[in-house]
Amino acid sequence: MHIIDNIFSTKTRKQLIKNCKKVLERQDTGWWCPNISKHPDFCKAVNRLVLLTKNKLNYNLKVDNAWIAVCDGSESVNFHNHPEYDYSVIYYMQTRLNNSGTMFEKGFVKTKQNSLLIFDAKLKHKIPSYTPWSERKTLVLDIFKLD
Repeated sequence: MHIIDNIFSTKTRKQLIKNCKKVLERQDTGWWCPNISKHPDFCKAVNRLVLLTKNKLNYNLKVDNAWIAVCDGSESVNFHNHPEYDYSVIYYMQTRLNNSGTMFEKGFVKTKQNSLLIFDAKLKHKIPSYTPWSERKTLVLDIFKLD
């Protein structure tokens, strides 16, 4: 498991948050987002996250899916994993001290806003529950190892 801090400038991070409005759709079960790996407003950011991950892991990688996950703390998300992939990557775009990180079966991994968490996609994880409720936005990638 790896954490990389200070991924984007404040200006770029705030622009990504603003761009989320273009791709997010509200549905009965919460927010939904299509694959944004090639979306013009997100492809540079996705490519940077993949490059940072590649440099950290020392593997050639291919992103298969990328999406924005939005949570306000009131939703309950069950533990899940992404067993068809090699790595999962979470970029913490908009978080607060009480919701910046990811809960794994073996415990909570704390991160900072504007950081990146890289982990084995087979590990079961979930969005942590938190109060007070506040919007949390992450950009999530499912990645294959090519080597």
